[in-house]
Amino acid sequence: MKKWMFCFTMLLSALLITACSSQVAEEKEASAKEVAINEETEQTDRISTILKKETLINQYKEFSSSKDEQLLKQATPYDIFLLYWAAVETDDYETMYALYAKGVESGTPSYAEFKKEYKQYKANTITLLGDLKEHGMHSFEEIKNDQENWAYISIDEEIGIGFGLTKQDGVWKVNWMPVG
Repeated sequence: MKKWMFCFTMLLSALLITACSSQVAEEKEASAKEVAINEETEQTDRISTILKKETLINQYKEFSSSKDEQLLKQATPYDIFLLYWAAVETDDYETMYALYAKGVESGTPSYAEFKKEYKQYKANTITLLGDLKEHGMHSFEEIKNDQENWAYISIDEEIGIGFGLTKQDGVWKVNWMPVG
């Protein structure tokens, strides 16, 4: 009888420990999901201040997860300008890089080199983004030449600062070192 009672007690203890462990794991998983949802909501809020239109927000989310350039076929140079700054706002290096023109003629470095250089000049980029947001991200003039496949977002006409883009394979892409 004592053996049976001991075995029963051990089995019950094992079941309770397993149940508690399972509950702790479920709570951790729920907490991780909540953190991920909060981070996604915060990111959406941050990009919403730049992109404003639901269609651009959705386009950014789709492109940033897939990097499928076909999603950008209908995008204007101004749309790409805004998508780029949304990527800067969220520190999304991969999406920033995916928006750059590629190829020998573009001068865009490898992803590793880009990331290294971007981190070096990040403070300047963030300052410029702050200035752009203060001025109004949607208040600049787009100058486009479809025959020559280039576009320019005029940021400051007085001193001649703008943001350059090039059309590659039917998609507007950010020039390497686009502000100039």
